[in-house]
Amino acid sequence: MKRLSLCLTVLFTLLASSALFAGQGGTFPAAGIDLVTHELKIGLYDIADDGSDGEMLEELTFKGRMLLERTDPYTNADGFRQIDFVVKEWEAYSYSKVLDTLVTYSLNQGQPQRLSHITSQFRDRDFPARFYFAVRFDAIAFGERFFEGHEGAPVDAEFMEVPPSGNRRTSPTIWGFEDARIEMDHPQHGRLRFIPHNCNDTSGETLAVFGRDVGERTLPLSR
Repeated sequence: MKRLSLCLTVLFTLLASSALFAGQGGTFPAAGIDLVTHELKIGLYDIADDGSDGEMLEELTFKGRMLLERTDPYTNADGFRQIDFVVKEWEAYSYSKVLDTLVTYSLNQGQPQRLSHITSQFRDRDFPARFYFAVRFDAIAFGERFFEGHEGAPVDAEFMEVPPSGNRRTSPTIWGFEDARIEMDHPQHGRLRFIPHNCNDTSGETLAVFGRDVGERTLPLSR
């Protein structure tokens, strides 16, 4: 009887673990619109005489909200599963004590946003997946846009869910960013540079689903 009880316990544990993994992985979702919130860590640096990064004056925590529109998943030319998406709305903000002003990153409205991608890391399954963001945005401080059309390109891997929920096991920290930097001239501190450190999603939900048939790109995405 004890052996039977032990076997049943092990069986139920394995089934529960399998169900949990399936909930975190499984297959890519059908086309839809997601709302994702996140925290973006940005270092504010002065710039050395030789143009290199100087001393970090402050680390800012930007609170952001992003609305994105996803296609149905499909198999790309390299044999990996892929989802294309476009960032439709995005804004992130943080108060800077050093500058004594609110700093805002806001989606650039002058040009269409480029396609972003979610790509499987293995050909035989959808997850884990790599996120490639393409976000063209402006930087605002003191009520003025001091940097326009910055090409943001965060990227990282090992995501186990779409959209990311904020659980670090299934939506890990993003550490990869573009080389280009946002800069500003300040009357007191001189030339300053904003350098992204990392980004953590804090929540994600699908607001609308457009279809259940996978394999075709069905959304009117900007290019």
